[in-house]
Amino acid sequence: MKHLKIILFVAATLMFILFLHLNSQKKTEILSRDVYRLKQSAIENFKENSVVFHPEDFHNCTDTEHKNIVERIKNQTQLVLYLSKKQCVNCGIFEYNLLQKKMPQAKNIIILTNFKKEKDAHLWLEQNKVNYPVYNCKKTISHQMIEQYKPFFWIMDTTFVMQHTFQPIVDFPDLTNEYFSYIQEFL
Repeated sequence: MKHLKIILFVAATLMFILFLHLNSQKKTEILSRDVYRLKQSAIENFKENSVVFHPEDFHNCTDTEHKNIVERIKNQTQLVLYLSKKQCVNCGIFEYNLLQKKMPQAKNIIILTNFKKEKDAHLWLEQNKVNYPVYNCKKTISHQMIEQYKPFFWIMDTTFVMQHTFQPIVDFPDLTNEYFSYIQEFL
């Protein structure tokens, strides 16, 4: 009788462990599927977009190496981090810090702000210590990512066309790191 209780207890414990294992495996599969969907969405955002800028749209705020955006881009394609005063401040700081960690000394990165008045751009710069060259674009930019008021990245070359755009998801910094790896071939 005593052995029967022990055997039943061990069997119940093993069944409970098996149940926990199978349940966690199912949760992992669901999470993997959701992460895959997010990655596919991010890859779609890598594709070229149709926003075209003009060199005169850019005002040099802090670039001491080049007098204007044309000089900077003719030397090397640039990774642009778009930050706006309308965006989530913490999101912008998070992405900027991630960029700093991944590419701290890169010479082909610029920050683009979108202030209507140059004075506001300079005030923003005083409040936020930025180690990359900053340009301000007064032009109203019509793009679905800009209208979401979140920071995002793109590649810009001498065509001044927004290419390989990516809007980070703060909860998934690994996607941003994948984007940084992906764009290396274009920089």
